[in-house]
Amino acid sequence: MNPIRLNYAGESEKFHLSVSFNEFQFNIHQTLCYNFDQLSKIHSLNIQLRYSQFRSEGNSLKMNESTTANPASVRAETLAAKQLKWSLKALLKGTLVAALAWLTFGLPAGQRDLAFKIFGGLAIFLYGMKEMTSAFEILAGERIKKIFDTFTGNRILGFIAGITVTALIQSSSATTVMVVGFVNSAMMTLTQAASIIIGANIGTTITGQLIAFKISHYALMFILVGVLMNFMSKSKRNRKLGQAFIGFGLLFVGMDMMKEVVAPLRKSEAVIRLVASLSGSVIAGVFVGTIFTVILQSSSATVAITMTMAASGLIDFPTSVALILGDNIGTTITALLASLPARRNARRAALIHTIYNVLGMLVVVIIFPHYLKVVMWFTPVEAGIARAVANAHTIFNVVNAFIFLPLTPLLAWICYLILPRTEDELYTDSSFLDKRLLEIPSLAIGAASRECDRLSDLAGQSLNDVLELIEEFDYSKAARINEREKLIDSTEGDIIMYLTHIEEKSITHEESLELVHLLHQANDLERVGDQCENIVMILTDRCERKISFGDQAVQGLREMSATVKEMYFLTRRAVESGDRNSALRVLELEGRLNFLEKRNRDEHVDRLASGECNFAAGFFFLDLMEKIEKIGDHCTNMAEMAAGASH
Repeated sequence: MNPIRLNYAGESEKFHLSVSFNEFQFNIHQTLCYNFDQLSKIHSLNIQLRYSQFRSEGNSLKMNESTTANPASVRAETLAAKQLKWSLKALLKGTLVAALAWLTFGLPAGQRDLAFKIFGGLAIFLYGMKEMTSAFEILAGERIKKIFDTFTGNRILGFIAGITVTALIQSSSATTVMVVGFVNSAMMTLTQAASIIIGANIGTTITGQLIAFKISHYALMFILVGVLMNFMSKSKRNRKLGQAFIGFGLLFVGMDMMKEVVAPLRKSEAVIRLVASLSGSVIAGVFVGTIFTVILQSSSATVAITMTMAASGLIDFPTSVALILGDNIGTTITALLASLPARRNARRAALIHTIYNVLGMLVVVIIFPHYLKVVMWFTPVEAGIARAVANAHTIFNVVNAFIFLPLTPLLAWICYLILPRTEDELYTDSSFLDKRLLEIPSLAIGAASRECDRLSDLAGQSLNDVLELIEEFDYSKAARINEREKLIDSTEGDIIMYLTHIEEKSITHEESLELVHLLHQANDLERVGDQCENIVMILTDRCERKISFGDQAVQGLREMSATVKEMYFLTRRAVESGDRNSALRVLELEGRLNFLEKRNRDEHVDRLASGECNFAAGFFFLDLMEKIEKIGDHCTNMAEMAAGASH
């Protein structure tokens, strides 16, 4: 038989794989998740931020004049990370397709049927796992948000949160990717992330313990109940629960299919030789388990297959445990891939997962014979080898947790040693929006809310600066406001896009209302930024024309400025903390702002009539009052919504 031939051609946008052997040839042409227009926009924003960095000092804003970050290199580094992620994923897909193609078409007819059954059973198992996990993610979404909000105060609570969330959604990879998203969004510290990841490793062992129960003859019953709930229930929650039942049943259907095929393989000479080569080396078993999990992207699938082979007598217990150790290394690749295009700190979070599991594996390999005795001591003889394999998985992660949980600061320190802090990190935007959180709408809404708070900070800084410009004009401060306005515009656009993605998910009525509130809030904040930019244009023109205002006009603008500044401060308090009294106070101040605007207009007319003021100065004066009053209107819009939401 001719060897398989792989031809790989990769570009930044496309991936082409050609697989050839014997008379068969497969061509795969795939365009991977590209929206380069949007990507350019994001990186253009990064370039802009490199040269327009701001830091808060008290109530005012100062410019960081010196920055050594190179925008071109930062953009190239980010693009390279994304391309590396795409290439690795493409290579994994290509390898899997090539292996499936060879096993399916390059084998004799009898062996081909076995291959179909093995991979068919594996496909059913993986599909069942995916359905169950996605259903539990939605069912437990709000609960997950509360758990992360409540239990990340210290490492013990974070550890408990990791166990709980992973037990709820039945996927440590999903939990770890979420944690990477939190760190990337600056919603979680690296030490907090470490404790949650350690807990997630224990939570994922529950799947193996469930599979070890001999309940496969109930699999069809679970599927039947799930289908009935899906077709007959009007409740979205019950339909999702039905989906979880179907997924749970399919796990055991897939397991049974693989068991039927694996048992006869004990007589195959090729399989016997392969198993013999693994039995002689723990490291070889770890390596095979790692590679298998990397390809399948599911540690639960590797555990299930290992348990199936062990229960069928195809592999012995020590080999099973070695494969399980490798499985724990392979599962870290998912988070590493997810972190490649993310910020440096998110990569550190994924690296913690890898370092933790690798160190734990090395400890167990050193004491491997004693570890096997400990597992067998915890496993009754009548429980069977499948239970022993599940226990080996659980004990490994529990022992690791006891060793490394007190050492989470050390794990974080090691990550900083491998990925040191760079100057560029100081000049990256701090967006809270992370696509990894979109799978749990309640978490994504929380991220969008925090991003709106960040947008509120930016708009507030511009308002503070522009009101100072009215008192004393400064060209450098005016330039900073204009630069910040570009960031405000792009941030609002990102929020709207993110909210649109959330809306496409399965969300509750309450979550839908929250999306509407956030959408209006982002829009009003962006309009505040627009009005600040308009005021800068008016003041710049006035300065260039050397037009001045009289004392009475200056005092009138000063009173309106103080009122709108107080309105904005109270609006932020009402929106961010749900303070209804602050919202009602904003509505009262809106009346005062309107009164001041009318009084100033009347006084201006009197000054024109008496000749104290000329028409050119009057034009600028009226225009400024109009813009300030519009900022007050946007504050009122947000306050009204906050007052309604706090009922």
